[in-house]
Amino acid sequence: RRLRSAAEEPESAEAKAKAEAEAVAHLEKARLEHARPIIRKPIPDAPELQPDEEGNPLTSLVLFYQYVEPPWTAKQHRKALSFVMTLGRKHGVTGRGRCAQEGLNCTMTGTATGLRAFCQGLRDWNPLFEETDFKFTDGLPHKKKFKALTVRKVDELVAYGLEGAYAPSLSKNTAHNLEADEYHKMMA
Repeated sequence: RRLRSAAEEPESAEAKAKAEAEAVAHLEKARLEHARPIIRKPIPDAPELQPDEEGNPLTSLVLFYQYVEPPWTAKQHRKALSFVMTLGRKHGVTGRGRCAQEGLNCTMTGTATGLRAFCQGLRDWNPLFEETDFKFTDGLPHKKKFKALTVRKVDELVAYGLEGAYAPSLSKNTAHNLEADEYHKMMA
């Protein structure tokens, strides 16, 4: 049996405690109003974020998806992909996305103002994005920022094997959406 070097040692109890404390501190900053859906509501204002101790700007993240019904034509699909890439570059957005004829699914990073301008740009381009619930997380470490913007043209938004005619109809969906706190009350 060989001896482990210090670099191979498991994370120390001190490092684990520090990481846990940072996670708790981040959660304590979370506010319920930031967890509310913004469907058909204005994009929230960007917070003023101070650089980290090393002078690096803090990163923001947005998650979103938007299904399209009826699906985009091949021409609309190409136009959507081109528009998203152009808009992302314009606002300094990086991240990953999937663009299918059935819609758009993305995880993007950038500055708080750049991401919000990107999301507003989607809404200005196509009113369908008023139905999108953009989920923002602000104040992440700079190292969490994606290095590049990649949006792939795909057959299916989420790889379930239900593209095209196999996809369930959104207009016939009778599900009721709940706020997070309503859900927790219901489950209690």
